[in-house]
Amino acid sequence: MLTLSFGPYKGRPIDQVPEDYLLRLIRQPKLDATLREAVRAVLTIRELHRRRDELLAACRRLKKLVDEERDLYYRLAAECFSREDHLYDLRQEALDLGASIAHAQEFRRRLWEAKAPKPKLDAPKG
Repeated sequence: MLTLSFGPYKGRPIDQVPEDYLLRLIRQPKLDATLREAVRAVLTIRELHRRRDELLAACRRLKKLVDEERDLYYRLAAECFSREDHLYDLRQEALDLGASIAHAQEFRRRLWEAKAPKPKLDAPKG
């Protein structure tokens, strides 16, 4: 790695020099072409690192949102299944109640028939 041969960061590799100093340095018209390219490369790498970090942060936020959506979906699905089970239970109770009502109506009909006076049949005239 190229080191600076002047200034307050003399002797330091340029990738360890603060960015504000590199930005001031690259604006100098009399800067050596090799040093200028090295500074540009360091600034480009730093910018790429910043963008990478931003993308990674965005990916983490997106993963968190996807996880929250998945959890919400599972909770809703569980609630729907629970409600469906409850509705099934209610349907069964209604069917059982309907069967009980039908049974009670049949019992009442038979009881009525048993209590009803029988018509008297006269002997045939002849």
